Amino acid sequence: MTKRIISILLAVVLTFAMAAVAVVSASAAVDANGAYVPSETVKETVRVYFLMPKAWYSEKTYEGSPEGGKTAGVYWWGGPDACGSIDGTSVGKKWPGYKAQVDTAYNDLYYVDLPYAPEELSPVVFNNFLDGGNRTVDPDTGAVTFQFNEERFLKAQQTTNITTSYYSEGDDAFYDGLLDDDGDGYGEFWTMADEAFNGEDKTFFGNFESNFFMEPDWGISMKFDNMIYVVDPSKTSENFEGKLTYVGEWYFYYGDGTYGSLPNKEMAQEVGFVNELTAPAPIIPGPDLTNPPAPATDPTSASKPAASPDETVTSDNNAIQTGAVSTAIVVIAILAIAGGAVVITRKRRYE
Repeated sequence: MTKRIISILLAVVLTFAMAAVAVVSASAAVDANGAYVPSETVKETVRVYFLMPKAWYSEKTYEGSPEGGKTAGVYWWGGPDACGSIDGTSVGKKWPGYKAQVDTAYNDLYYVDLPYAPEELSPVVFNNFLDGGNRTVDPDTGAVTFQFNEERFLKAQQTTNITTSYYSEGDDAFYDGLLDDDGDGYGEFWTMADEAFNGEDKTFFGNFESNFFMEPDWGISMKFDNMIYVVDPSKTSENFEGKLTYVGEWYFYYGDGTYGSLPNKEMAQEVGFVNELTAPAPIIPGPDLTNPPAPATDPTSASKPAASPDETVTSDNNAIQTGAVSTAIVVIAILAIAGGAVVITRKRRYE
């Protein structure tokens, strides 16, 4: 009878232990350099690039942000490997999110193998990996206070909320107006993409044919795999905290230090739609975005830190799992208890 009870307890303990280990293993991971790598639960990814403006760099470091603003960060609050949101619906890595991977071939170029789950993933926010804290304004007196200080608040830089699902016609003014020969504001980009998708000649797609697909409700669409987000310093918005956010655009990254607004580089060169990474700002023709995105009002929007678990559990592949340290301690404790139960069983077996 005693052996049966101990065996049952052991089975229960081991079940909880395996479940706890699974929770930790399913967490998003960072590599040996502290940059994001997708967790094992991520089924599909898109590699997205970010050209970080040189003006975003800050050599000064701050408590809680030891790297200062010397690298790019990426933050999202919904879908696989989500960061910590303000409303608590996700409790992952806190703002400014994950450190992006460095593309060592070109200065200021970063990339992220982003989980691709269009129906789940929230927009992303690129930043300079610096938590600037919050700014509050007293509604009665107008007095401004900062969570840390004004200098740190201003040094922290970020984009506005960026869609990472896909574009279809009507989603983006830039691509809707691209290749507008008659000046009526409607371009030929989506028409040419649709013709290439449904026809035999795929030349228009260049090396990005796999980016284009037919969305049942919206028609020809494109996802952003191997595309690059470039900030336009002349276009800014302001979020709900009064934080300046930068507006930019997705472009096709050709992998050789150049990018453009057509998937076929040769076609883009013919019409002057190619730019170099070293250029200070995008010079690609296109419709002027006279109405930048409105201030973010979504309570899950970025820029405000959210509670996050500790991040010190090291996995077998030298990556650091972004699971709770407390969870790891529980796992160790459970395993210790399980080990003790095994010892007791063995002792009773030989009594």
